[in-house]
Amino acid sequence: MRKLLAILILLFVNFSYAQSQTCNCPANEFGYPKAKKADTVFHLSNGRSIALCGYKDNDIDMPGTFFSEFVLAACGEKTIIKFWGAVLNCRLHVHRDTLIVETVDNLSTGKNMQHKWMVWTIEEIYFKN
Repeated sequence: MRKLLAILILLFVNFSYAQSQTCNCPANEFGYPKAKKADTVFHLSNGRSIALCGYKDNDIDMPGTFFSEFVLAACGEKTIIKFWGAVLNCRLHVHRDTLIVETVDNLSTGKNMQHKWMVWTIEEIYFKN
């Protein structure tokens, strides 16, 4: 009986660990005909995780990591949350149970109308219930 209990506990721990380690972007019409391992995973405070599959953009003169042409998907789900196109540059970060997606644009808001990277839109992604 102890051996059976030990095996069940070991299987449960192994299954839980495997579940927490795999977070894929599901197949979709935005460049991923098959499921793909996430490039980045954002962990929210409520225990949920969101996968990002897309391209890192290092040419922006602002702090943070930026992405373009990417999809977001809730880990374990078979559909994506949304797609952001190649002409958008976005910085993502987590605040408690919310993923914040900031779209930045190179606007002429600097001294003498010089171009400066500014946050243009902010989207908040969170789970209800």
